[in-house]
Amino acid sequence: MKKILTIVWVTCLMVFVSGLVMAREIVVCSEAGDGCDYTSIQTAIDNAADGDTITIGPGVYNEHDITIENKSLTLQGADPQNTVINAQGLGRGIYVYSSGTGSHEIEISSLQIRGGSAENGGGIYVYHKDYGKTLTISLKKLYLLGNIATNSGGGLNIYLSSGNIIANVENCNISKNSASSSGGGVYQHGGQLTINDSTIEGNSASSGGGGVYSDDYSDLKIVNTVISKNTSTSAGGGLLVGEKATLIKSWIVNNRASFEGGGIDLHDEKQVSLNVYSCVIAYNYSETKGGGLALGSESHKYNADHSIIIESSTIAYNTCDDAKNGEGIFVASGYSYAPVNL
Repeated sequence: MKKILTIVWVTCLMVFVSGLVMAREIVVCSEAGDGCDYTSIQTAIDNAADGDTITIGPGVYNEHDITIENKSLTLQGADPQNTVINAQGLGRGIYVYSSGTGSHEIEISSLQIRGGSAENGGGIYVYHKDYGKTLTISLKKLYLLGNIATNSGGGLNIYLSSGNIIANVENCNISKNSASSSGGGVYQHGGQLTINDSTIEGNSASSGGGGVYSDDYSDLKIVNTVISKNTSTSAGGGLLVGEKATLIKSWIVNNRASFEGGGIDLHDEKQVSLNVYSCVIAYNYSETKGGGLALGSESHKYNADHSIIIESSTIAYNTCDDAKNGEGIFVASGYSYAPVNL
């Protein structure tokens, strides 16, 4: 009996040790040298296994379409000022693809991604398709600067086809990106997205959501974040909400929309929920309706049970060309609107 127990214990120990050995650090440097495993980020990813950490040293990496496919990895730079991925307009910066191989966890941090150009997600494109499985992705201390999408999500595109995405954006600067359609800074289609302690500034979109576009089937939470100086030649200069959004201690300021919702616009084709707590919505502009917020459109007559709660917030100094359509707030019929302690 002792021999059997000893064999079982040794076997378990070997499995445990093997698991520890599998997770390793891979070092990428801009130039070959001691202590560097690779000079290419993509080559490091291709040679990494689940659970590995890829550490990227300071320097400019002229790479594009860097792809993380069906792997759980940590990709970390030295800092976003000095560790730069420059896609040079030849493709997007990073593509995260998860499909048919189970749940994955990915963290990307302390990088600057600039010069990306793609149909969707010029800076970063995250795509998940796996029924019953979850992709968890954390984006921390990133600068997404000057990227372009010919469709949606100039800086960042989070796209859920099936399954679930839990995405966290923290301490990021998403600025001066553009989209020919929706979401100049950020585009979300499905899943759960939290943006915390970040800046989304100077982005532009043609079809809606100059700063952020959160589509149908999406759950968006924005905390302690500045959304400013974004523009849309349609609706939602700062933010366009398609289904559900919660804003806490955030600033929606100096945004501009050519149509409605200079600061925030609600896309009212289905049930929409917007909760705003302790926020500032100010100095936004819309040409037609809702300089600060446009809560729906009179041109759509859907019988959805819309719900808007605005509590302990400041809505001031917003403008639109036709003051009767709500320089601060425009409320379409069919909305349940509960302002508290404005």
